[in-house]
Amino acid sequence: LGSDAPIIYLTTSPDYAVDSYLAQAFYYILKPVDRFQLFEVLDRAAALLEKRRAVSMPIKTKSGVRLAPLDEILYVELAGRLARYHLTGGETVDTMTLHGPFQAEIAPLLEDARFVLCGSSFAVNLHYVTAVDKGELTVGNHFSIPLPRRLVTQVKKQWGEYWLKGGGGPC
Repeated sequence: LGSDAPIIYLTTSPDYAVDSYLAQAFYYILKPVDRFQLFEVLDRAAALLEKRRAVSMPIKTKSGVRLAPLDEILYVELAGRLARYHLTGGETVDTMTLHGPFQAEIAPLLEDARFVLCGSSFAVNLHYVTAVDKGELTVGNHFSIPLPRRLVTQVKKQWGEYWLKGGGGPC
């Protein structure tokens, strides 16, 4: 799970409590373990993982499946025969070669109100859009996404509706 894995300290000593805070541990349990407490903590950790998984996009890469939280996806672009996911930390994640249309790859994103299709080669997270102009959409003040003229009005409307409906949520 990488850095998103919930860490549970299980120890006989309270001496590691500070270390657990530094590691951003999910929970700290001292031995002897109360069985009901342990199961409650594991259930909460499992619920957290399920919640994260529910709002993530599985990306099939050459090295395996990578879960990308939707709130960390700036935009996705069609790059040759693969989809390239641009994430908030500056990382890009490339899919394996697409065997179907780009729109089929990003269909789960487009079901979320945060994302909009911008032409045939881009899907953008509206939360990070800072401007919609004739011919381009600005994402995070750094990236310019080409926007077909016929879509400018529609994308501006979706962007406005996103923010009017409380779009400042999880991102």
